[in-house]
Amino acid sequence: MSKRKVEKEKGAEEYRCARCDSIVPEGAERCLMCGFPRAIESIPAREVAYQPVVSSPPVVPVEESTPIEFKSVVRETRSTVFFWVVAALTVVGLGAGWLALRAQAPVVMAAFVPTTTSVPPTITSTPTWTPLPSETLPPSETPGPTSTQAPTSTPRDPRYHSVAAGETLFGLSLLYRVSAESIAQSNGFDLNSPIQSGQSLLIPWPTATPPLESVMIEINGEQVMADTTERRAD
Repeated sequence: MSKRKVEKEKGAEEYRCARCDSIVPEGAERCLMCGFPRAIESIPAREVAYQPVVSSPPVVPVEESTPIEFKSVVRETRSTVFFWVVAALTVVGLGAGWLALRAQAPVVMAAFVPTTTSVPPTITSTPTWTPLPSETLPPSETPGPTSTQAPTSTPRDPRYHSVAAGETLFGLSLLYRVSAESIAQSNGFDLNSPIQSGQSLLIPWPTATPPLESVMIEINGEQVMADTTERRAD
């Protein structure tokens, strides 16, 4: 390689400042010494040979045809119905078999080896003596308690009642516990006769009731108290 060629390449690579003639490194926009801006070098335009452009036919994208999947609804429905029919028949068969086994009587297996069966001796029942029914005696009358004599009534002083406004014979009978007829008879007037306010009426005393006479009798071994007044009336 010659010396001129090296200097030429070196000069092409180095750029010197137009003001102070200092070397400006490549890539710097100003001089490092004086700050003068670096001149922009104009790059000669290259001549481009004209070449006719051949238009290529447009490329049509090819669409991939996807296969159409056809699902048979009828086939799925038939398969579902068939499954449920088979399941129902299975359940019915199992239920019928279980009922048949349940209703079947127990099977008795015959024994090939004869066995001796002990026969228990017959028990003869001895006759037992049954007593004859005894004659039932009629109930005997048991003497009851002795009747006590009723106390003699002591004569009492007559009592009088002064009639107030609004009182009646019926109300007076309830008040003194005697009948309205006895009050009317004691005063000498009829039961339907009206009484007047301020009238003095004789009120009779209630008569004593005689006690009941009862007798203890025995019927079928039981003590029963009976009223003798009813028998006397019969």
